[in-house]
This record gives sequence, C-alpha cells and structure tokens, in this order.
Amino acid sequence: MAVCWVGKATTFIPVEAISRVTDAEVHVSVSRQKVSQAPVYDPDVVGDQSYYETLYGCYGYLPFWNPTYPVVPPRPTP
Repeated sequence: MAVCWVGKATTFIPVEAISRVTDAEVHVSVSRQKVSQAPVYDPDVVGDQSYYETLYGCYGYLPFWNPTYPVVPPRPTP
C-alpha cells in the first residue's frame, strides 16, 4: 500500500497500481478520478479487513490475502 493525497483527501493505493517511481514522483496506472473515488484514509478502520476489500475492489485488484492473488515477477530496475 502507498499513501496518496488527492486534493485534500488522503487514501491508500494498492502497490499493484504503482507503475513507476522516481526520486521525486510516484506514478500510478489509474486515473486521478479513480484515486479521488477511493475510500478516504481513516485510521480508525485501517485494521479492518473490509476496508481493504473495499479499497482493492475500487481499483479492480484482488486483496493480497486472496488465495488467487497474482504473483507478479519483480520489475526490472532501469
């Protein structure tokens, strides 16, 4: 999970949505609109599995604890 700020809202982004990282930026493979529609970060529910199920579902990914979670090979370092 990565923490992302869009406007004034803070949310998590599944690591699967991160497409590139530089020294100054983190690029994601989803639109700003999709990020803005994701559940807002709430420290009171961060430990609740249903929060992550909703979050991952919003982005179209399976939660990492799902038995069919895809194992993705590491990306090459540029």
